Amino acid sequence: MTLRRNDVASANLGVALVTDETIAELNGRFLAHPGPTDVLTFCLADHETDAADEFDVEGEIVASVETAERESLHRDHAVESELALYVVHGTLHLLGYNDGDRKDAERMHREEDDILDALGLGRVYRSKSSPRREPPAAVNTLRSFPRVPASTKR
Repeated sequence: MTLRRNDVASANLGVALVTDETIAELNGRFLAHPGPTDVLTFCLADHETDAADEFDVEGEIVASVETAERESLHRDHAVESELALYVVHGTLHLLGYNDGDRKDAERMHREEDDILDALGLGRVYRSKSSPRREPPAAVNTLRSFPRVPASTKR
């Protein structure tokens, strides 16, 4: 749905569901941020070559199941809906969306809500039980990584 709404013809995306321990290790290694986060996005496209890419979008989305479990309880919806939010959020980062400032974040969260609503999951980011929430202090939420160095690609 996210790719279709953004006119992406071809994509190669991986999704890894991991523990808080694993995502904290990745968060520290690649962003130098201590502790777990909910979702990390790795762009795997090689923009350094002149050759045409096989896919319009290539990336890996890493989501913490444990964080999703906590957040879904806090927001009073299914853990699957929370995980879907993380995957949509990561995909939007791969498509060039940014949430670094308030205006961009609002635009991105509106798009997330619209996509999740269209999928029948409702407005997960701003659910009725939590219309405007602040993330838990221990969580660096919704971060996106720059392109992964070639030496770390599979």
